[in-house]
Amino acid sequence: MTTISRKILVVEDDIEFCDNLTDILELENYEVTVVHNADDAIREVKEGNYPVVIQDLRLPGEGGTSILKRIKEILPQTQVIIMTAFASIETAIDALERDAYAYLVKPMNMKELIITIDRAFQDVTIKIEKDNLLKELTRASIKMVEQNLEIMKKNRELEIRNDELASLIYAISHDLKSSLVTFHGYLDFLNESDLDAGSKKFVDRLLYTANKMSGQIKDLLQVATDGNISDSGTVINICELVREIVEEISPGIRKKDAKITISEDMPEVFYSRKRLKRVFENLMTNAFKFSYGNENQEVEIGWKSDEKSDKYIFYVRDNGIGIEQAYHEKIFGIFEKLEEIPGIEGSGIGLSVVRRIIQNQNGKIWLESEKGQGSTFYFTVDRNIPLIKEDER
Repeated sequence: MTTISRKILVVEDDIEFCDNLTDILELENYEVTVVHNADDAIREVKEGNYPVVIQDLRLPGEGGTSILKRIKEILPQTQVIIMTAFASIETAIDALERDAYAYLVKPMNMKELIITIDRAFQDVTIKIEKDNLLKELTRASIKMVEQNLEIMKKNRELEIRNDELASLIYAISHDLKSSLVTFHGYLDFLNESDLDAGSKKFVDRLLYTANKMSGQIKDLLQVATDGNISDSGTVINICELVREIVEEISPGIRKKDAKITISEDMPEVFYSRKRLKRVFENLMTNAFKFSYGNENQEVEIGWKSDEKSDKYIFYVRDNGIGIEQAYHEKIFGIFEKLEEIPGIEGSGIGLSVVRRIIQNQNGKIWLESEKGQGSTFYFTVDRNIPLIKEDER
């Protein structure tokens, strides 16, 4: 709590009254200064910080509430207690309108005066604390605005760099694709020619590599496009979306005889359907790929609430090969892949695209896994669903 001085300025021309009042106030541990006219009162107020002033209404020279007004102009937080032996409704109203703390009539009850002074000091303390708090809040608000402006500036710089990167990827991919089409054409021509077995095998390997490069270029373009959410959001039933994905990739699942568990109570979310489908599709495909070979292959798609934020947490879990801790962050990088596993193809771009989509929607994605113990990919989605018309759902 704020501590203020216990200084009181008494402005009174009755010397005997001042002496008696000073004795009483000093017994209450107040530090009392006495002046007898308006000029000395104003000088003291300018030189010293007095939380409370006790002023007689009638003084030699300047008197009345004009002194009160001047004191409040110099020290707005100071509480001024007016006392007078010539009370009237007019002077009382005038004093209170000029922000007097109290208006007391002589002869005064000293006990009442002490109570009034104590309350005045308490009010000054509260007023100072409020002012200090307001100043702190103002400083904090200014700092927050400055930080937000800095964040906005950095976000804008990041957007510009992302746009430049996307443009660069487009240009590079276009040039690579054009060259690859020409290369592929020559290989097709050679493949249709009368070649010996050795040459034929060599051309087939080149065609395989060319097709793989074509897929990588396609995935590279998706890095530039899929992270930028351009299509409008809609309310999505996650259970239906996941079942749709399972149906589309079911031929491969049936071959692997995988057990699929889908939580039936998954909530609806507001998201780009195309992008969210790509997220689940990528994570589910990876789960089926990397649990391949397990005699009891299992993939689970579920959710839970994030108690620390207004978000849902969705997850895709498998009982496959697992991923060492050292690779948990690395696998989200572009072209990053685990060591070669027989029968599993991939460009190393899918998880990079997934992370970009989720981060651009204020979400986060992470992995919990140990080698040989399966993997669980988690990602967050905002709970909030904007109000939209029923026919837009």
